[in-house]
Amino acid sequence: MPFVNVVIEGTKSGAITDDEGNYKINNVPSGQHTLKASYIGYNTVIKPITLGVSQNLRVDFILEESFDALQTVEVIGRMERSYKNDKSFSSTKMEMSTKDIPQSISAVTKELIQDQNAYRLNDVVTNVAGANQFSVYDDITLRGFRSSDNRYINGLRYSSNFWTSPLLVNIERVEIIKGPSSALFGNSVPGGIINMVTKKPLDEKQIGINFQVGSFNTSRVTADFTGPVNEDKTLLFRLNVGFEDGDSFRDLIYHKTLAVAPSISFIPNENTRLNFDLSINDVKTRLDRGRPTLEGDQDLLSTPINTNISQPNDILAQNTVTSTLSFSQKFSDKISFNASYLRHTIDEINREHRTSNRYTAPDKIKLRYNDRVVGFTNDNVTAYFNFNYETGNVEHKTLVGYDFIGYGNYFFTEKAATDSTVGVISVLNPAQYPRDVSKYNFTSISTVNDYPEANSVHAAYIQHLVKYGDFQLLASLRRESFTSPANNWNVGGEIDDKQVAWIPRLGLTYTLTKNINLYGTYTQGYQPINPATNLNPNAGGPFDPQHSNQIELGAKSEIFNNRVGANLSIYQIEQNNILVNANDANNPELLTQRGQEVAKGIEMEAIGRILPNFSISINYALNEATITESDVESEIGLVKENAPRHMSGSWLKYTFNQGSVKGLGFSLGHNHVTERRMFDRFTSGEPLFLPAYLVFNGAIHFSVDKYRIAFNLNNITNETYFSGGYGFARNFPGAPRNFMISVGYNF
Repeated sequence: MPFVNVVIEGTKSGAITDDEGNYKINNVPSGQHTLKASYIGYNTVIKPITLGVSQNLRVDFILEESFDALQTVEVIGRMERSYKNDKSFSSTKMEMSTKDIPQSISAVTKELIQDQNAYRLNDVVTNVAGANQFSVYDDITLRGFRSSDNRYINGLRYSSNFWTSPLLVNIERVEIIKGPSSALFGNSVPGGIINMVTKKPLDEKQIGINFQVGSFNTSRVTADFTGPVNEDKTLLFRLNVGFEDGDSFRDLIYHKTLAVAPSISFIPNENTRLNFDLSINDVKTRLDRGRPTLEGDQDLLSTPINTNISQPNDILAQNTVTSTLSFSQKFSDKISFNASYLRHTIDEINREHRTSNRYTAPDKIKLRYNDRVVGFTNDNVTAYFNFNYETGNVEHKTLVGYDFIGYGNYFFTEKAATDSTVGVISVLNPAQYPRDVSKYNFTSISTVNDYPEANSVHAAYIQHLVKYGDFQLLASLRRESFTSPANNWNVGGEIDDKQVAWIPRLGLTYTLTKNINLYGTYTQGYQPINPATNLNPNAGGPFDPQHSNQIELGAKSEIFNNRVGANLSIYQIEQNNILVNANDANNPELLTQRGQEVAKGIEMEAIGRILPNFSISINYALNEATITESDVESEIGLVKENAPRHMSGSWLKYTFNQGSVKGLGFSLGHNHVTERRMFDRFTSGEPLFLPAYLVFNGAIHFSVDKYRIAFNLNNITNETYFSGGYGFARNFPGAPRNFMISVGYNF
């Protein structure tokens, strides 16, 4: 086993095992000592030793995995340095081996993030089977369903900024829990949820600094400091900092970002753990509304990929502050208590010229101007008890908990200028100059104040895990109540909008062999209708909540001496009551509910290290997501928007570990996505499709002592492709060939 911590108790002497499990501790005085080997998730082994003068002593350890979780709230940082992630806390609210969880879970670890020089969430979704970008925003398709409403940090929900993709400066790993997950997380989209786990403090001092420069005048600096504060290691800290200054291949788009993320862990004894995380992100850019093409032109390259109709005096400024507090108390071997609290705030200024999606000629499109100032807050509290007990040969783990989620605007003001005031712009030669917005005629002004928690969720849930022999049964039930007060968003209304749901989950895992688990699961999803929509008299509501369900069968295995995790899943997801625009010319606000959408698919993933110096991340997904029921007959049978049928991705890394080229390594990967349907149609009625693409990425890296130098080259063949889009007026080209050089130092 690599990365096992071996120490001589009562001293500062110790070592960490290498890729083959070897370790060496030098300059140990003769005499009697106690040697301890420990690794998170495994039982600690202690051996007394007697060392003679000038003696070399070989001491071997065998560690056994502990079924009883060492952490129910993730407080201590992850020591492993692999693409493979063995544990998950969020998916069941207790530490479990991912192999034992009856649901498909994909993870992108910080090691893969570093090797790919990824800086944003969008940069890593290609490593996950069944995930692709819907647009350039925090807007991702999972198993054919759009997932942009909610995100999670350390298992706690926060509302996405949407216009910008989350930064990964302080992220330990990105977990994607596939399928409806409402039984544990509350209202969520059918395709899955994205949970970002922040880096936690380590009990060993480590410092890392990384400098990057690359294409589009991009420069970045990131730093990571961690270690114990006191000698007893009861107080640990970590600080992650990141700064970026760069342009883009898109006209007028730039990025200035600053991230500061401290974390503190307090562990006074083995039964009590407390962790505090704070993340402050400041982002300044312009909102990229996508590239317009000629109206109805089948040639999506009728305008250059850098075409943008933003103006020089546009700005998007976002400041987000996220804090999480987690507490764990173990009362006995059978009872423990956990509580977590998240506070997330967004302050946003967005002044933008954008398309009104209306053409006056094939090469002319109307502009509009929006000036929006938003203050948004989000609170999430979760508390639960874990009970571990046995009845004969049967092991039980029961979890009983409560969630509260509150979110809403504490300030919102928006004004929009009329199209006739702003004018028309050419998509072939857009005129870009500072415009005098004071001369615009603003006809739409709306303001909302003092709604600190306009919407709220209260939920109680119970989960029971039963282990008998080779079988593990996981059952959950949640009762959720979603409430929005009357007159929310100044829309009107006399009574509160309240929506209630009972949400079950049932999963079974069977250990076929030591290295292979089979599983089956049934999960349900639930999404309440936006209160502003239900309370809007012009929308035609109130509407029924959206419900979904998933049936999934799969296999999870550990191969190559447990260094590689390989997963296979087969699933069907059904969603009902999908809210869409009724396309009523006399009432553009009128909505209707599409009957049903169904996604069926197969996913395969393999991730880890085939050899100590050869790491892989490979994924493939086949997904058929179609509209199966609709009042609009022409929609039935259509593929869902931005849901490709085939997707695949890879990243292979090989490093020479001996000889004169020791430390030199190469990486190569790809991303393949087949065609995707957009919202727009041609005049013939045929839908618009974005073409398929195949992009190759690679890297050369060299490590010596504490230094690491890397050269990453993305889109090696300079493929022209589209990462996502909505239609003719708004589609999003991918970046052309680009590079990044990084120099890192760890001490």
